[in-house]
Amino acid sequence: MGMKVLHTPGHTPDELALWDAEEKMLYVGDTLYEDDPIIFPIAGSLPAWFSTIDQFIELVKTHPDAENVMINCGHATAVRPALEVLTTCRRFMENVLAGKERLKGRYLRRGIWHLKFQEDNGRFSLICPEQLILEVKGVVVV
Repeated sequence: MGMKVLHTPGHTPDELALWDAEEKMLYVGDTLYEDDPIIFPIAGSLPAWFSTIDQFIELVKTHPDAENVMINCGHATAVRPALEVLTTCRRFMENVLAGKERLKGRYLRRGIWHLKFQEDNGRFSLICPEQLILEVKGVVVV
């Protein structure tokens, strides 16, 4: 079929994506999406997620027709410009870690504290175990 299967950890350790260079389409599953929260399980990893996003950006940028490569995600995002979606979502996540996005909620779910962040325009949002954010900031969690 001409598609390449990519191992893309971050959202989960076993996340996969599909790349169809001929059709100029990147299918990223639950790695990211717009208009619905990206929900990370406790097994997720934000550093691995950033690495995966950088891999996607590089893959798209090196395509001869990069500006016409589209992205499809597991939820609300379909047939959108890949580079714009990837770079904008990455910037949102950077802002979360830098403390530039306001915390919208903190709640206990199955004995684990979760945090919710959402852009004011609602395009990108994140729900993840607090532990994932603390680990990135170098806080030891036991």
